[in-house]
Amino acid sequence: MTILGWVLDGTLAAVLLLLALRIIQVRGLFQAVVLFIAFGLLMALAWVRLSAPDIALAEAGIGAALTGVLLVDTLHYLRWTTEGRPKGKKSPTPWPIRAPDFWLRLATGGLAAGTFLLLVLVLLELPGGPAGLTSTVDGALPGAGVDHPVTAVLLNFRSLDTMLELAVLVAAVMGVLSVMRTPDFSGLPLPATADGVVRWLLRSLIPLMVLVAGYLLWLGSFAPGGAFQSGVVVAAMGVFLWLSGRRSLELLPAVVRGALLVVGLSAFLVVGAVLLASGREFLEYPGEAAGGIILLLELAGALSLGVGLTALFVALHPPGEGPPPIDEHP
Repeated sequence: MTILGWVLDGTLAAVLLLLALRIIQVRGLFQAVVLFIAFGLLMALAWVRLSAPDIALAEAGIGAALTGVLLVDTLHYLRWTTEGRPKGKKSPTPWPIRAPDFWLRLATGGLAAGTFLLLVLVLLELPGGPAGLTSTVDGALPGAGVDHPVTAVLLNFRSLDTMLELAVLVAAVMGVLSVMRTPDFSGLPLPATADGVVRWLLRSLIPLMVLVAGYLLWLGSFAPGGAFQSGVVVAAMGVFLWLSGRRSLELLPAVVRGALLVVGLSAFLVVGAVLLASGREFLEYPGEAAGGIILLLELAGALSLGVGLTALFVALHPPGEGPPPIDEHP
């Protein structure tokens, strides 16, 4: 590594630590949310420096962008419930919020410091060369159906883990929808209609986001990308449409929404059942058809991720309520 690389990595590590400290200490919620988004973007850059572009894409898309939008929207709603709430309307958080006392902060800080020291000791014990199952994955890659090792692990060698991740997403969305008063999304208030500039951005960015989602899906077979990154872009489209005052997911019939939500998990189960019926192990793809099966599973998984994340965002807005539009001219 060059001197410039050492300087860049050292600066990045220092800025990450300072941002983390500032997020904990800042008193304003809006500042904390903005710093959290910046922290996520810098974490993505750190993963790039660690030669892990797949994790960097997921961190930038989910850890910074989508989570940041959720936090900003939640902050706006909480401000309405605490400051602009109608008279007689109870706060959604009736319990008192107290700052932790000295001993709790000391114990938490000690636990964090001990965990940090353990991680440093583990890093010092790591071997210098390739470790783990790197050589095993590289040896099995020619028959995996894809050229990218991360995609091969997620969609072939450890495809059962990916199927379970989709099952967790489906369970989370179903859990949120089950406690909604209108699980069919009827009666949900839309944000204020966007102005001309946002409408122009909407018309320009939505087609581009469709192309980016498709490109990331196709790219995953031989480079960083795949279902997770593509699904996040699809979810970003749904969130963008909602925040611009346009309906997207709610326009679909309930049967179609439910089918799109479970299509990823269902695809894994159907493929696994067919392979079991043909005398193979569950999700053990034949070498000649592995590439097509993986592409099919990625397409189904991206749709489920996009619909599921969009549904979680939309479902967090209580029916019949909602914050008024932000006054652009105070």
